[in-house]
Amino acid sequence: MVGGGLFETMRGSTAVRIVVVALAASLAMSACTGSPAPTTTSAPTTTVDPAAAQLESDTQLIHDLWWGQTLAFHAGFDEGIGYWVDNTYPQLGCTYGDYLGSWFPEGPVDGYAVEHVANGPTIRRDDEWVIPGGRLKGQVPEGRIYVMKVTVTTLDPRIAPAPPAVRDLHATILEGKAYFFKGCSSA
Repeated sequence: MVGGGLFETMRGSTAVRIVVVALAASLAMSACTGSPAPTTTSAPTTTVDPAAAQLESDTQLIHDLWWGQTLAFHAGFDEGIGYWVDNTYPQLGCTYGDYLGSWFPEGPVDGYAVEHVANGPTIRRDDEWVIPGGRLKGQVPEGRIYVMKVTVTTLDPRIAPAPPAVRDLHATILEGKAYFFKGCSSA
């Protein structure tokens, strides 16, 4: 039926008319009173502690630094010394020749390897540390300075095996890269 009202199309049952009226009234009432505006939910925000995030990032760089040294020496003596050159604090200015003169005056040593494993929980800032010797003695290095306990294992075919030693060593994060402080004759 075109143009007819709701009740005209519902011929018959009064019960049906009552239900329809109740439903219509309910809908009309909710439209008049206004439904609550839709709410948007977002994920809870968490505050990231910048110092903790930086420590975590720097700690990974430090672990990678020491692990890279291990891998380099396993690849060969020249690769290991080259790693020292590339990953020693740049202001020390150590060269391949400086390391040979300082650490291996008799020349390259086949089978030499060194492994440093940092104890992660001991890594902490040490910004007041000064370089203990050489031409930079007494200077505070650039970057974010860290100190940590490091287990050092050296395999030197020229001497009897020594047990691993735990040392307090330093590293710096400078321009997004970690460096250690491996002294040489020119430093």
